[in-house]
Amino acid sequence: MLSTQSLSDPNYVSFRYWLMVQTEGVTSVAYLDTANIPSIGIGFNLTNSTVFNAVMDDFGVGASETGVRAQLQSALGQSYASDAALQSALDAIMAQRAQSMPGAQDNFRFQTTADIQEVFATLAPSYETTVDVHVSSLGESLERAAIFSLAYNNPSLLGPSLTAALNAGDHGESWFEIRYDSNGGAGNLPSPRRTVKLMGRSHEELSLSVRGWFDFMWLVRVRLRHGATVQA
Repeated sequence: MLSTQSLSDPNYVSFRYWLMVQTEGVTSVAYLDTANIPSIGIGFNLTNSTVFNAVMDDFGVGASETGVRAQLQSALGQSYASDAALQSALDAIMAQRAQSMPGAQDNFRFQTTADIQEVFATLAPSYETTVDVHVSSLGESLERAAIFSLAYNNPSLLGPSLTAALNAGDHGESWFEIRYDSNGGAGNLPSPRRTVKLMGRSHEELSLSVRGWFDFMWLVRVRLRHGATVQA
């Protein structure tokens, strides 16, 4: 089991949100990520039905408004040359809806930062479950937030080697996996969902997961185990 720097529940929730904003970025309007996936907020993938429904609930587009939701999903399935074109298409549908619903939201965007936080809070438990599935008995801590960030970006980053190292409490090997293998190996980066490069992202998570762990002997063991792969 890993030794961790524990946080109270309110502090963990606050820190987890802060970390995701730092690694994913945050925006109130729609945009195309690096894979041209329509997104909004903190990397919310709008083509994912669970995410889409959470955003719709926040925008006040009820589950009973199947026609409007279908129009928006159809628009999200189209190709766009720019973020502005995507935003314009979504805004037009919301504006048309508002014409027959006085007082309804007439644009496709988060109205406040609190709205983004609420949607994130709705979606976060599923990623927390992913962490629990892969890592046993990891309480609310800086380290859990770092692992949550990997799960949020792409659950496949919690591969067998990293999870084995985490569950064995092997700090050095965990460091190596986050720093190198979670990036697919040197020069072999997976395509990230967001504009933040995964290598830079793992540096952020690395700084969290290693903080408080640094011990000369385990670093020596990692260098012996992985040789020239480990860089200063």
